[in-house]
Amino acid sequence: MPTWPITSIRELLEPTINHMGYELYALEQSGHSGRTLRISIDHAEPITIEDCERVSRIAGPLLDHSRLIDGPYDLEVSSPGAERPLRGHGDYERFNGKRVNIRYRSGPSETVIEGQLVAVDSAGIAVSGQGARFTLHGMTLSRAGSRSQSEPSTESLADALTALCAEVGIPFEEMLHTVEAALANAYIRAFNAPGDVRVTLDTKTGALEVTSRVVRADGTEMVRTLPSEDFKRMAAQTAKHAVLRHIHDLERDKVLRDVAEHRGELATGIVDRSEAGTVYVDLGRAEGVMPPEEQIPGEVLHPGRPVLVLILDAQHNPRQAQVRVSRASRMFVHRLLEAEVPEIKAGTVQVRAIAREPGLRTKIAVSASERGIDPVGACVGPKGVRHRAILSELASEHVDIVPWSDDPEAFVAAALGPAKAESVTIDRGTRTATVLVPRSQLSLAIGRDGQNARLAAKLTGFRIDIKAGEGEGQGDADPPT
Repeated sequence: MPTWPITSIRELLEPTINHMGYELYALEQSGHSGRTLRISIDHAEPITIEDCERVSRIAGPLLDHSRLIDGPYDLEVSSPGAERPLRGHGDYERFNGKRVNIRYRSGPSETVIEGQLVAVDSAGIAVSGQGARFTLHGMTLSRAGSRSQSEPSTESLADALTALCAEVGIPFEEMLHTVEAALANAYIRAFNAPGDVRVTLDTKTGALEVTSRVVRADGTEMVRTLPSEDFKRMAAQTAKHAVLRHIHDLERDKVLRDVAEHRGELATGIVDRSEAGTVYVDLGRAEGVMPPEEQIPGEVLHPGRPVLVLILDAQHNPRQAQVRVSRASRMFVHRLLEAEVPEIKAGTVQVRAIAREPGLRTKIAVSASERGIDPVGACVGPKGVRHRAILSELASEHVDIVPWSDDPEAFVAAALGPAKAESVTIDRGTRTATVLVPRSQLSLAIGRDGQNARLAAKLTGFRIDIKAGEGEGQGDADPPT
């Protein structure tokens, strides 16, 4: 049986799982061959299959990339189960009001009390059960096993719908219509009923009425009542799934509305997976979709790692809320700069223009709204700390920050930095700028494959014609940009 570094695996997984909103409750190596890694996660709400799948999708690639486990292995993600031990004061507070099993030792014997946890404080806990209230200190507690509930019935559906609608804020009539439509579809699938099948649910008695409306060849309608006794056994379960699906759709729509309000803002997520060049990012309530054109060329995003993205717009997906995100847009750089430079949020420094070739180079023009403020210096920061923070997020991409000016000659000269221009002549009719630079800086002004001149043209809005200064060269250095 292999020996895995469980402590190192916990240190690897725990920050990411916590970032996803879960607690890494337990981690163990098990299985007959010792090649199964079992992860138990917990949450304030009951753990669902979707929660386990979500964590598994992130943890698997993270483990593979770390190489902490040699050879093949199986990964199992689950909840701690109904009998999870309550190990600390935070657990006691979380399950206050729930049923618990309490084991405590009084002398040589052990006593077990089952009841409701009704009070938790620094002095101890109080449990109400077996016709009495007990106040205990230093106990070993566990949650009581969940009692099996009877199968849902249509008789109890009305009360359940009323309570659920009040909790999630859905009009009762809307939810009832959803349930009745789902029941009608289920009836058609089960019994192959002809005509327009409708189901009416009496919310007071739980009685079901199934009717079918058929239009005859002569144009008259015939409505008849269909048998429903055999259908009642599946009706309650169908209603339950219809309610859950409707709530899921409402939650998805709400998430998409929230996304619309945060369009153009930064969000932190966790890289989930990459499929056919598209990177999927776990943003919590929504999934970020980053197509190849919105990625920084050459950047490798590893599953399980946090990533900063810009929210663009919602995408239609019936299964879950999806949003398109980007790291390649100019606005992404704008928001990064805004997050690092408080003067931009304060309005004393403004971003006037951005030209970008993702993964290669970005030029940003900034100005100040108050005298005495150096806009470039504010963005670079003391000892370049703000500039370096932006560069660290953009990997190998170069970022030039230049002063914006109302004077086009000065603006074009600054945009060609780090090259120094000798003179700039503007033809406003053709919006062409002719720039003379020292021959020694000709290649610097043009840049690799014309990149520096091309970005300067995008930044300023002028067609730029770069030439060597008099006596240092002859003719155009390159075709105008």
